[in-house]
Amino acid sequence: MSLRDFEENILKAKEFIGLATLKEITKLVDNISEELENRRILPILPRVGILPSFKEIRGVLKETTDKIYEVGLPQVLVYAVSCLEAFLKDLYVLQAQSNVEILERFPEDAYRIRQEFSKIIKGDALNGDNTLAYNMQAVFQKRHVIVHKAGIIDEKSCEKALWEKSLVGTKLKLTSTIVNEDIETINKFAHTIYFKLIPLRKL
Repeated sequence: MSLRDFEENILKAKEFIGLATLKEITKLVDNISEELENRRILPILPRVGILPSFKEIRGVLKETTDKIYEVGLPQVLVYAVSCLEAFLKDLYVLQAQSNVEILERFPEDAYRIRQEFSKIIKGDALNGDNTLAYNMQAVFQKRHVIVHKAGIIDEKSCEKALWEKSLVGTKLKLTSTIVNEDIETINKFAHTIYFKLIPLRKL
């Protein structure tokens, strides 16, 4: 996968996240509906020809946004991580020197990825950005929890991502803001490694 392809895929993921803001619209409609009900206006609106009622609109919006949050957000995060892996795997194979062992399976671990690319670069692939490595490791573990643990945080993920042990057994929390931040981490991780490899670039 080329850098351009990776960037296009990440853009698609970000565009999907934009749909999740519908949930905020739902909250707004709820607030308006509640205010009208308090003023005893809402019950008479359908009678005077205002279509449809706020209650009906609210129901449709809630159903749609709930599905986006429950199904869409986890899957868009999985998609973005998969794009990252495909991009970095191709980059690694093209850039690896003859004296660097080609990995049979590309690691799903930010620290190992950093280590492997650093061997090629003969320097730190992340320019000393330990926070980026930490954040990316957490994103990898979120994908693990979504794909392999049905969204329930396990001990292994807590250990690898350095999360609090109290989170074991709880549901992974995802919001549009959280997933958007995770996608930014994915994007930064990929670009940092890529531009570190510019002198050796073949993509």
